[in-house]
Amino acid sequence: MDFLLEQLREKFESPDLLFVNGGYLRYQVRQTTVQVAISKTRTADIFEEFVLKSALDLSPSPTTDEIADMLGIDPMLVRQTIDKLTSSKNLNINSDDSTLKVEPLTQKIFAEKLSILYPQNPKNIYVIEDFLSENILITKKPLSSIFLGSDELDNFCDQSNNSDERENFQSSIQDFFGEDEQIFVTGFQEIESKKIYRAIGLLIFKDLNCHQHLIKYFILPDNYSQIKDSTEIENDIKNLKNLDKIDINSLLSHDFNHHDEIEVDEPSLNEPIRVYIGLPRHLANKILWVDRRYRTNPLSHIPGGSDVVVEYHNGQVLGYDWIKKPWVYIRTFLQD
Repeated sequence: MDFLLEQLREKFESPDLLFVNGGYLRYQVRQTTVQVAISKTRTADIFEEFVLKSALDLSPSPTTDEIADMLGIDPMLVRQTIDKLTSSKNLNINSDDSTLKVEPLTQKIFAEKLSILYPQNPKNIYVIEDFLSENILITKKPLSSIFLGSDELDNFCDQSNNSDERENFQSSIQDFFGEDEQIFVTGFQEIESKKIYRAIGLLIFKDLNCHQHLIKYFILPDNYSQIKDSTEIENDIKNLKNLDKIDINSLLSHDFNHHDEIEVDEPSLNEPIRVYIGLPRHLANKILWVDRRYRTNPLSHIPGGSDVVVEYHNGQVLGYDWIKKPWVYIRTFLQD
């Protein structure tokens, strides 16, 4: 065991709590790259204010031409205002009758401060779904995958009830930006989803009073190399639940000492290093466009859509055109 586990062992061991075994294992989490559309607020100008008030107060909601008649101004000016409000996710135009509908979030901030949403540059965040702790972690930087040989926590667990169902992390994303009351999340899109490994430290004790085993664990943080003392992680130590699903006997006899080094997993050469939508200039002369006869999706034989360029770690660059749903298509390259 390393110094962290030794210090923790000394802290928790007692005459009634006998240390039995301990060490590190790795386990899988899902890390999803999410592009988030965010907006701040600004005060509505006089034309925006009139358009929004008309859409909110009049029933049925007026059309563009009707608002122009009420103001006695050129309809083109009203259309420009409405286009600006719709592009910034403040307003929606009914496709059936061209009436206007104010978005719920805009209704709230407009009623409170006569303000509207003002779009900012989209941001990438990283959503980590941790099935062990049943928590969702959101970070501004991606986590690195940990390599600990072949010893995985799953090897000691009953996986019969494990589910690969995706969590709905929309509310978590909104909470992540909720600390700043001036920032609002207006939408998000998954860019990449993959499984990575995290490290878990285990300390197995036997309670001599009740003759049952107790497993304490902590998830090794990304800055583990900077940790100097166990007190830095003591608040993160928890008792492992559902021990009836754990193969205790295998853990008790497991040799944790055959891999003391914790390393960062290197990417495979045939895994995508990054994915582009469109045509990056620096790759323009390197792209090998995949011939139509190798495209199995019928939609790929219908003109129109986006170009998706995939750059691999081995230097190969492949291009796919006529992609109708690029965000769905990109997932196929990144699935395990």
